[in-house]
Amino acid sequence: MANIASINGQDIAGGAYDPLTDTGTYTETVPTTGMIMYGGGINLGRTNDTSLDKNFLKGPAINFSSDKDGVERISQQNTKNWTKFQSSSQTLAGIDTDGKLWMCGSATNRTHQSTNITTLTQVTGVGDSDTGWTDVSVGSTHVMAINSGKLYGLGRNSDNELGLTSSGYSTLTQVGTDTDWQLISCGYRYSLAVKGASGSMALYSVGLNGNGRTGQGTTSGDTTTWTEAVASDSDDYTFIEASVATSLAIKGGKVYMVGEAANELQGNNSTADTTTFAQTGKIDASTFGTNWTSGSVSGTACSYLINSSGELWFAGEASKGHRGDGTNTDAKNGYHVKVSGTGDSWTQICRSPLLTGASATKLQVAGIESGQLYVWGNIGSSYLGTTSTTTETNTFTPIDNTNTCAYASLDDGNVGANGGTPNAASLVAAFNT
Repeated sequence: MANIASINGQDIAGGAYDPLTDTGTYTETVPTTGMIMYGGGINLGRTNDTSLDKNFLKGPAINFSSDKDGVERISQQNTKNWTKFQSSSQTLAGIDTDGKLWMCGSATNRTHQSTNITTLTQVTGVGDSDTGWTDVSVGSTHVMAINSGKLYGLGRNSDNELGLTSSGYSTLTQVGTDTDWQLISCGYRYSLAVKGASGSMALYSVGLNGNGRTGQGTTSGDTTTWTEAVASDSDDYTFIEASVATSLAIKGGKVYMVGEAANELQGNNSTADTTTFAQTGKIDASTFGTNWTSGSVSGTACSYLINSSGELWFAGEASKGHRGDGTNTDAKNGYHVKVSGTGDSWTQICRSPLLTGASATKLQVAGIESGQLYVWGNIGSSYLGTTSTTTETNTFTPIDNTNTCAYASLDDGNVGANGGTPNAASLVAAFNT
């Protein structure tokens, strides 16, 4: 085998590298634009066992500067600019700046309407316009998207998480006839959505009611059709997130949560699950914050909130490094606490992988502050593109890329169609030009 001078068009600085005989280290130019996957997945487990090859986005892999075993590989997927995308262990779906919807991934569990699992493929002929897509979300085994105000679903529907009538759909299928859907978020076997005109938006949910996650006042059975969960009022919803078993919604700068409350992750001084949405997001024992803009729930461990000042706030379990500020101090005092350790220009916290059981309390976390992408928590055997030598860190750790990151998504690595323990996590990021 000849020496390698470049990989995927990226020159390797410091001379050629022979993968069979070279035992030193080398450096290279890492791609700095487009969509990039870090760590895990795409047959990049430590063993390179093809049985682990259950992920989307295959492509030429590039090793990081000091990596010799392929653990910290990345792959550059394309140079499109993105407004939003989400991923799971099986599927990626995203919307570019032209309003086009792109998908790729395994056809298992009907989570992709194309048989091409290795290449992002544009969805055409669905909805009113091929460039009319405004929102998309990927759940555990389903995908939902909005085109020109119409809602479409794809994938498994065993718990009515699509709000359609059959058990599964292999192509994007319209839900009802309404044309005023605004936001969509898919979680673990359930979904949230916002619909209605500005000034009268309402929050709807459908699917598995376990832990009260749908906000329908019950923890049993399924909500089989899209049903309003919180009455509409003059405040418009600006953000929603469905996660493993906790739901989060923001309207008028106020944050509301429902469902799983383990580790006091809702910041409401209780570990008892809730079945109807209630305001949370206190910044001290008696004061609710009123300028929240986004947030995320990390499994059954903790929650994060970002306010209009770009500050990051935390509630819940921190012993697995979830807090990120260099401490393992839990925030179990009935309210969220401000997290330090970086600047106050946070724009995104990624939704954690939709894992259940023991895995739901020991999760990877990723977020963007001042355009820099950070990872922390249980960052896994892939290290997610960092130079970390531990699989668990309680400090914000920048990935090996200094370009401005516009959007990122975590997935559960080599977990297959039937679940199981993740071999390694993956982080998909967009470094837009």
